[in-house]
Amino acid sequence: MVPVKGNKKKDNIEIRSEPVQEILGTIPHWIIRWGITLFLIIILILLIGSWFFKYPDFINAEIEVITQNPPVDVVAKASGKIDEFFILDKQRVEEGQRLAIIENPANYEEVFLLKEYLGEIKYFIQNADSSRLPSFSYDKYNNLGEIQSFYSLFLKSYLDYENFLNVDYHNKKIEALKVQTHDYRIFYEYLYKQRNTLEEDYNLMNKDYERHKKLFENGAIAEVELERSKSEVLKKQHDFEGARTNLANTQIQINELEEDILDLQLQHRQDYSKLKLALRESYDNLIGQINIWEQNYLIKAPITGSASFNKFWAENQNVIIGE
Repeated sequence: MVPVKGNKKKDNIEIRSEPVQEILGTIPHWIIRWGITLFLIIILILLIGSWFFKYPDFINAEIEVITQNPPVDVVAKASGKIDEFFILDKQRVEEGQRLAIIENPANYEEVFLLKEYLGEIKYFIQNADSSRLPSFSYDKYNNLGEIQSFYSLFLKSYLDYENFLNVDYHNKKIEALKVQTHDYRIFYEYLYKQRNTLEEDYNLMNKDYERHKKLFENGAIAEVELERSKSEVLKKQHDFEGARTNLANTQIQINELEEDILDLQLQHRQDYSKLKLALRESYDNLIGQINIWEQNYLIKAPITGSASFNKFWAENQNVIIGE
């Protein structure tokens, strides 16, 4: 077999390449020594730097917490002693619920009771068609402090209005006048018929007088007969005129009674409106004064939530405005 020349050349190349690879694959020792030294120096620098430049475990920073229903501070608007607490610390409260009351000249139980009653009669006060008010024991409210004068005005207006409705003078007087008017109308009908009858008698007597007059002119009767006939005519005329006068006077009396009824009806409306207005105004003023009293002395929950005392509070403890 004849060897192939090209393969021999390939083997020679591979044989020569092994020494070359040995030289190229050997790393100089100085590079290894300096490389290790440099690596150690870098590690040492990092360790020393981490000692001097420490990263803090806690970072102090300002944050803003946003909540849908933030807490609301409740402060006193008047200085004084805490008369009574109506709730406990951490207790669940509803908006507008009473929390505490500051000592003041008024008896707060009377004020609360009065406000409750005023709420019950609100409809009757504001409703223009109402005619009756619920009764109440008005002598219970004698210790209202600064509210007392406003309550006295309201009580006067209330009693005036109640007395006006109970006595009902105008309507009773109107009913009496209507009865009188009815009676006069019946009497008027009687006088009207009487006048018609007397008018017929007068006309007949006047015709009889005319006949006597003709007879006298003809000489058929004496003058005495004519004068007697004329006297009867004058008498019937007097009776007829008297009936007409009575009828007219009766009509005048009926008209006057009807005018009196109209005047009383007008006076009733005016007095009713006046008393109603006075009652409304005194009611509104009293409610307004109670609201002022509550703003000054009554502490209420502004929102629904849990009541939390920011420090220890107790009854009879002094509190100043803003606490």
